[in-house]
Amino acid sequence: MAVITMNGQIGSGAVEIGALVARRLGYDYVDRLILAEAAKRLRATVEVLAQKEQRSPTRGDRLARFLNTVMERSALAGSGADPYMGAGLGVLLGQDYPRAMEDPITRADQLEDERFIAVTKSVIMELADEGNVVIIGRASNYILKDRPDAFHVGVVSTLDARIKTITEREQVSPQQAKTITIEHERGRITYFRKYFQATVDNPADYHLMVNAHRMSPEAAARIVADSFLSLFKKAPQAAP
Repeated sequence: MAVITMNGQIGSGAVEIGALVARRLGYDYVDRLILAEAAKRLRATVEVLAQKEQRSPTRGDRLARFLNTVMERSALAGSGADPYMGAGLGVLLGQDYPRAMEDPITRADQLEDERFIAVTKSVIMELADEGNVVIIGRASNYILKDRPDAFHVGVVSTLDARIKTITEREQVSPQQAKTITIEHERGRITYFRKYFQATVDNPADYHLMVNAHRMSPEAAARIVADSFLSLFKKAPQAAP
């Protein structure tokens, strides 16, 4: 049982590489969109639906059950104001960063940020406890920095390469993609500094740094998976 975290600039390829790594290892893959979808499913009886349809539970089903278990634990612990509670869980887990990343103007803004961070930290730590998972983003390398079973990967790329990726992925103009890329990175830098007193993409904070613009996603995923297996001496659970 182990966990791989992958953090990188928007458009750098961390999302694509992470998915390929998970496939090579037979691990679960979790990013913000999957977490948000799982949270939404909490309003339905996932297990009953899965049984009714007579199919194997999907990753989204498993994550929804997982989040439900976390919420039940929080309730049993008597945390009436626990950040998991409330209809906004899916929205919180779908965010990359809090809406107000600069110094908050009001106490309400600060409480929203604190709720976001509390949810993020707790869910990532619970996912790591489950093991055999690749977690994308959220400064997960800092949240899990003290875990001996965590392998941390940083992904970087050139600005031009990232703009090209965002242009194609989001179907926007290159100028719009440049704005998205720069603003997102500004938020990520502030997020790391504000909540973890850290700088982004510091090689000392990772086991491995990948320059994604110098290789294909498949080659990068192979390097990550092989490095992870070499360090943790585990055999892959699925064929490459």
